[in-house]
Parts: sequence; C-alpha cells; structure tokens
Amino acid sequence: MIYLDNAATTRPYDEVIELISQMNKDFFANPSSQHSAGYMCEKKLSEAKETIMRAIGAKSGNFVFTSGGTESNNQIFYGVLKNAIKRCPHIITSAIEHPSVLEAVRDLEAQGCEVTYIAPDSAGVISASDVAEAVRDNTKIVSIMAVNNETGAINPIADIAKKVKEKNPDIVVHSDCVQAMGNIRISVDKWGVDAISLSAHKICGPKGVGGLYIRDKVRVLPLILGGHQQKNLRSGTENVPGIVGFAKAAEIVEKTFSQKMMSLYALKEELIQKLSGEEGIQINNPGEKYSSHIASIRVKNVRSEVLLHALENYDICISAGSACSTNKPAPSHVLLAQGFDRKHIEETIRVSFGAHTDIDEVSAFCEILVKEAAALSRFTRA
Repeated sequence: MIYLDNAATTRPYDEVIELISQMNKDFFANPSSQHSAGYMCEKKLSEAKETIMRAIGAKSGNFVFTSGGTESNNQIFYGVLKNAIKRCPHIITSAIEHPSVLEAVRDLEAQGCEVTYIAPDSAGVISASDVAEAVRDNTKIVSIMAVNNETGAINPIADIAKKVKEKNPDIVVHSDCVQAMGNIRISVDKWGVDAISLSAHKICGPKGVGGLYIRDKVRVLPLILGGHQQKNLRSGTENVPGIVGFAKAAEIVEKTFSQKMMSLYALKEELIQKLSGEEGIQINNPGEKYSSHIASIRVKNVRSEVLLHALENYDICISAGSACSTNKPAPSHVLLAQGFDRKHIEETIRVSFGAHTDIDEVSAFCEILVKEAAALSRFTRA
C-alpha cells in the first residue's frame, strides 16, 4: 500500500504502539484512585503533560487532555463564551477553518454572538492586518488555524496574536494547531497565543486523544461535568495509555523534527518535479507559503472521486478533500474562499505525506497519476 493521506490520520510509531500495550497491561488503575497504583497512573499523566508542554514551547499554563482536536476546538469557544452569550460577544475567525471551528462558531452565532469571518488571500493565507482591523470593543475571542488541513497554507499566528493583543490584551487568541504539530515549529510562548488545539493521531500517535493548551489566567469553563478531573476542566476518567502514547509521539516529533522537515521538503519537491509540465495537472499549493506535508493537485477534466477510486486499484490512498468533510456533497469551503471555481474544486485531490512516507512511494504515485489522468480525461474532455 502507498499511503498518502497523512493529513487525515497517520500510522502510529512502533514505539507508541508498544508503549500503549505496556501501559494497558501495567498501568490500568484509575488515576483518581487514592492507592499506589492510582498514584502511579496519575504520575504518568503529569509526565505526559510536561512532555507535550515542552514540545509546544510552553513554559507555563495548563494542558487539558481531550478526545481530539474537535473537542478541543469546541471547548475553547464554549468554555470562553458560555457565560457571555447574553452580552452578544464578538468572535473573529477565518473562512478556511476546520468544521469543528466553523460549526461551533455558527452555533454560537445563532445564539446571539456576532462573528466576523476573515477571507484568505489568493494563496489561502489569512492576513494579520485583516484580523486586527476586524477587532471591536466587544471582541472576546480570535481563532485562526496555524496550518490549513486542505492546502497546507501557513498562517502568521505570531503576527496575528501581536496585532490583536496591541488592540486589546484581554482578547483570547486561539489557534487550531492540529495540522501544524509535527509539520511546522510550534512555540506558544513565542507566538503569544492564549490557547491551541492538538490531536495525537496527526503526529503518529493514537486516535481518540488530543489536548487544549490554555495560558494561565485565561478562564475557560468545562464542557463535560461530573468527575472534577483535570482541575475541573474536563471530567471523566483519563485515557492514561492513550495520553502517554500521545506524549511519546510528541517526544519523537521533537527529537526528529529537523530530519522530518528535510524529508517532507524532499517529498514535495519530488512530487512537484515529477508533475510539473504534465498536461492537465496543476499544483495548487507550491512554494514556501505552504506546509510541505500537503500537496493540493488539480487533474483537469477528472472528478476527484473518480480519480481516487482509480488509484485505489493500485492500492494508493489519497483524499478528495478534508477527511472530515468528504461525505458532504458541497464543494470545499476552503478552496471556494481561496477563489477557485467549482469545476477546479471538483477536480482537486489532496496528497499528504508523513513520517513513514518515502520518496520511492511518491515517485510511483506520480507515474501512476500521470497515466490514469491521461486515460480518464479522454472520457470527459469536451
């Protein structure tokens, strides 16, 4: 199998799989229990938190373990705005956010919040100046993703945070960093953000585990009540094996970061070199404005779903768009916001690389793509 859908999920590191197995066997106690076995599990949670905080460049603050990026994104919005909705607070976000941000924001808008959706430029990047200009007296939260999940566009989060805080230091600045971790360097302290969302399965960790970093003095109310775990911010018995696996993946990402960046760059360059000049094939996201782990490719006159299934015959896994939205018939909101027409969008696929991708796989994919694109386009060309 040639797996090129790492933006959807990644294959766990072998070390993570082995560690989770060991944790399930040896550290199965409830970390809230008062006996020694419970204490040892609680200690593992503390160690995991410290590891992840180091990986994201946070010297202080709180880290809440969640079920993943979707829950983390929901918690920051509802947790910050829960007691303020009656005062019609203002939210700033972008038109290219993940559905777990956009749908939460639309729900809050229906409840009375005011929302400004910032449009990207033609490259799919959000302007820090546009965000700052949208700030109002009643702006409560600003949320802009660090790396887009469909195009890999990298947003200037540090500049956004700086400009927003200059206007009002009390505004909560959040960034969805689910696609950023492991693909660009994250430093919450240098960026000056108040909160970021993460997901373990995007960095070769387990599914069903994620987290929300929250800076000290930022008040966030819980979504889940009942057990008072995690400083009352997220009740429920913690998934100790999954959390420790998350931390192990974060540790590996940090240790191998430079090596991985070189590999991702080489993989995308190989793809661009192989496909550039091929008739009917267009790279939507070349250049330094994009993370190297995502390639957005248009194959003219071939619908993405048709091409996806044709490539499945070669045991190649890619995506026709975001894995969280491909079951919906509507065209990509990200590419629409970027200015592409519907035909262009319907002919766009997403290829994404990870820690386990090698250059031979990318070369083989490109050769097969060119062959299949030529064959399929003959059936639809006007």
